[in-house]
Amino acid sequence: MDKRYWHCVYCKPKNAPVAQWHLKNAGFETFLPLYKIKKKKGSKIIEEVKELFPNYLFVKFSLHDYRLVYYTRGVSKIITVSEGNPAVIDEHIIKSIESRCTDGYVTLQTNLKSGDKVIINNGPLEGLEAIFIEETKAEERVKILLKTINYDLKLKISKSSINKVR
Repeated sequence: MDKRYWHCVYCKPKNAPVAQWHLKNAGFETFLPLYKIKKKKGSKIIEEVKELFPNYLFVKFSLHDYRLVYYTRGVSKIITVSEGNPAVIDEHIIKSIESRCTDGYVTLQTNLKSGDKVIINNGPLEGLEAIFIEETKAEERVKILLKTINYDLKLKISKSSINKVR
């Protein structure tokens, strides 16, 4: 029997769970990293499950099983390198992602701690330095403290609008 390696499969939109189900039933080891986010919908905050890599699924298979994986329901294509061979994903990458899972979901970590200096990288406050306070409940928002001439201003701003000062 050929040695099995991790490969990356691109699935049809919203079909990664379908492909995963069929591949697992066929005896393949699969990994579909998911994470949870809190999202504001109207006046309520709801929890939504999303794919860490939308439409991508990791599958452990040998070259002998290529056609079986390729023609599985929900699969669009297998990610390949030159010469059409399927790209091999290092086992350490899969283990690294799996190690960040809690209760089956990847825990997204921020590298910011309360008190860290940050710089605002876009918008009307671009270039100003602030102090990171905390992440907020709203998706991708953080609270920062901006020191102005005679006033300390607390703002909520998009997480993507700040960078940690090194």
